[in-house]
This record gives sequence, C-alpha cells and structure tokens, in this order.
Amino acid sequence: APELVERFSVGLPEAGSAAGPEGAAGLAMLAGMGVGDFVFLALFLTAAARFGFPLRRGGVAIIVLMCLAIVSYLMLPLLGVELPGIPLLPFIAGGFLLAYWRRFRLSPAERQGLVWGALLLVIILLGIMLLTHGAPSPEPSANALEGVAPE
Repeated sequence: APELVERFSVGLPEAGSAAGPEGAAGLAMLAGMGVGDFVFLALFLTAAARFGFPLRRGGVAIIVLMCLAIVSYLMLPLLGVELPGIPLLPFIAGGFLLAYWRRFRLSPAERQGLVWGALLLVIILLGIMLLTHGAPSPEPSANALEGVAPE
C-alpha cells in the first residue's frame, strides 16, 4: 500500500536542489502532497456546494492557506528547523472556516464547548510534542571533561 500512496502523491522539491550541475534531474524531493489531501479538499468543497456556500471564496481561502503552509514548510530548513512533514488537513479546514465563519450560527453553550474543546486539543498537542521531543539535553561543559583521560 505505501507504494500505491507514493504513486498517487505529488512531490514538493527542495529549494535550490535543481541549481546543481544536473539541473532538473538533480531535484531532491522534500515532501509530498498525498491523496488524502486531495480527498479532503474535495470533501470540504463538496460540503460547501451542498450547503450553498460560494465556492470561489472557499476555494481561494483553502488554496491560499495550503500554499502558505507549503511555502512555510519549504523555508523551515533555511531557519535550521527540520520537520519530517506537516499535514495539510488543518490548513484545508482552516481555509474552509476562514471563508465561511459568518455562516456558522452557534448558541452560547456551543461556543463555550468549542472554546473548551480547542483548549483541550492545544493542551493534548503540546503534551504530545513535549513527550516526543522532550527537553533538550544540556551540553557537557568543558569543566566536566577535565578529569577524563583520553583513550
């Protein structure tokens, strides 16, 4: 199945990788946009059409946020940050919500539940990030190595 997913994915080239002597043949792929991203893009736009929302506004907002996410991801190595990848689904959903936020009618109880749910989600994601990445270990000082004999 991974081969099938890779076959239906679009590669995103690493910035500057075609500048070498090989030209376009030397492109190094940094990340990929998978089938799931296109499925969810279609799902959100289909929901917008189903409920009579203006498709152009939603499509533009979603595409702009997706492009910002991709460009930001491609620029991270220039800042010294290495990430294995980022999902585009939050940016697709964010574009949908950004385009149609006025169409959502929430009661005060629903708003309160949404705020508490978002807060809980942020806490969970921060906890996962801290557990998986952990705190950086301190570098050994020069004084700590003074008593160690070379091998």
